[in-house]
This record gives sequence, C-alpha cells and structure tokens, in this order.
Amino acid sequence: MTTKNNTTDIHTVDQAIGLFASLREEIPKGQHKLLLLLAFLSVLMISHRMATSGMSATVANLVRDLPPLVILSWGGGLLLAAGKVDVSIAGIATLCGIIFAALTQWLNVTSIPALSISTIAGMLIGACIGATNGYLVARRRAPALLATWAVGTIAFSIAGAVAAFAHKQGMLGSTASITLPGLIPVFSHAAEEFYFSLAAVALVAVTVIVFRLGWLARLLGSNETGAVYSGFFTERVLLLLFAASGAIAALAGCLFAIGIWASSTTMHAGKEMIALAIAVLGGTVMSGGYFSLIGISISALFWLLLTYLITGTSTGMGVEDGRILSAAFAALIILVCYPLGRSLSGEFRTIHSADETNRTR
Repeated sequence: MTTKNNTTDIHTVDQAIGLFASLREEIPKGQHKLLLLLAFLSVLMISHRMATSGMSATVANLVRDLPPLVILSWGGGLLLAAGKVDVSIAGIATLCGIIFAALTQWLNVTSIPALSISTIAGMLIGACIGATNGYLVARRRAPALLATWAVGTIAFSIAGAVAAFAHKQGMLGSTASITLPGLIPVFSHAAEEFYFSLAAVALVAVTVIVFRLGWLARLLGSNETGAVYSGFFTERVLLLLFAASGAIAALAGCLFAIGIWASSTTMHAGKEMIALAIAVLGGTVMSGGYFSLIGISISALFWLLLTYLITGTSTGMGVEDGRILSAAFAALIILVCYPLGRSLSGEFRTIHSADETNRTR
C-alpha cells in the first residue's frame, strides 16, 4: 500500500513540474522594483556612452564579457536557489578553459564545428567535476562550502600543471597560459563570435528550462523536507544541479578564452564571488527558494557596466568620474533597500493552497 501511495505522489509531483510550470521564475517580491531600477540605470550608462564617443567599443566589450559572466552566474545561482553554494565554479572555468585552449591548438581548429567539439569536451569535464561536488555534498553530507572550495582549489592546481605541460610540448603561450591563434580564421568577423556566444547562452537557458533545473532548485531551497515527502529523490536532484553547475562553469571558461583568444591559470581567480553576488543581486536568496534567469541576466549587465565605469573602460569618462557615478548608483540601490529590505531578502514568502493564500515568515 505504501509503495502505491509513493508512486502516486511521484506521478502527481512530476505532473506539477512539467515544462510550462518550469517556465515560471520566482524572485522576492520587492526584487522586481530593484531589477527595474537596475535595468533603467543600465540603459542610462549605455546611453551615456552613445552620447559621448559612440557604441562600437562598448558593444565589443559587452559581446566579449557579458555572455560568459551571465552563464557563470546562472550556474552559481542554481545552487544558491537550492540552499547550497558552489565556490568551485571559478576553478572549473579555469581548468576547462585551459583544456579547451590546449585542445584547440592540438586539433588545429579552423572551423566553428571543430571549435564546438572542443567546447563540448570541456563541458563534459566540467560536468564530471561538478558531479564530484554533488557526490560529496549529497551522498557524503559534506559541507557544500568546504567541499566545493577544496574541489575548486584542486582544479586551479591541475590547470597550472596542464598549462605548464602544454608549454613544454611546444604549444603557444607560457607556463601559465595558452593562446588561441587558430581562432583567427574561425572568427574572421566579430559577428561570428557574437553568434557563437549567443548560441551558448541560448543553449544554457533552454537546458535549464527543459530539464526544470530552476524549478527543482527552488523546490529544494524552499522546503527540502517537503520535497522528500512529496516523492523527490533529493540526492539525485542535488547531484544533477552540481553537475549542471560544473558544465555551465566550463562553458563560461571556454567563452572567456574565446573572448580574449587565450586562457590563463589566473584570469578567473575570485570570479566565483562575483558570480554569486550577481546571482543574489538578480533575485537569488542565500537561504534558497528563489531563482530567475532574467533577473540574473539584468544584474550581470548592470554589474558589468558598473565595472566599466569604475575602471574607465569604454565609458567616455575618466576613472574618478566613473567612481563618482557608480557611487551615486549604489546610493540609489541603498535607498531602494531601505523601504523594501524584507521583501528583497525573501524573508516573507507567499504560499498558495487550494482555497486560500497565506503569507508566511
């Protein structure tokens, strides 16, 4: 009798998380207002660039930097939504970027299909590393922060060894980086690199939606105990999420390498914290239960443009002017946080039942 009830529960839950249900994203109630503000400020920054010295340099930088940053933040956000944390994504991106660059040189890649094969190989390695994180956290009950930090550190070390070995074998670069001269015939026009990056972003978004990764992550993060009693195999879900995060981080590492036609063993140090901060700014809550592809994308755009302001990159203004303007934007966000603090943090949730809607804390 118990087996029959469990089977019915699993079937009912599986129907509840169909494709159309997975399209629905969720962020804290007040975060919608903050995201609208971030989008407005982003438009202001881009408009300023247009009014000062044209868009060509800014567009080129956005095409190069935004897709991998968005993808990396999506991967980190998935685990945050599940109530876990993955700080190995920077190490995975570094290792897989180095392996991708080495494969590109070794295979003498001269076409986009061949480049895609190298990218897929890097993603498979990233998925395996992510699955290792999932096994340690889900099956062995290791603390996610500690386990993923250790795995990420090992990935950084292996990346250094691979780069040094590749350099000794005569590959172009140094003991700490590998260059990609073969991309010159592959991306003869900037538009081709943009289309490749856009296809990668679309691939990740479709995968997250079709395999209901965001929905599953939100379910675990909001009520893991309830998920267990509803018939979910939470260990398998966590393993899947960590593997997906690893594959996504690997893809980001490949895109970062394509953007500058090289991959370094140090270029991604600290990017895991940036990705997690962007995910939180985009509506993901550290305690879990919230995730939005669109929200994270908006916050990544704002974060990147703000970085351009601070560093004076393609903004048409000096570094100090950019710092003053970025401080003004930060002050606006603080003003928004003052009246909307609790609703931004996800402290209150709305639970829908059959007959009524209850607001719970």
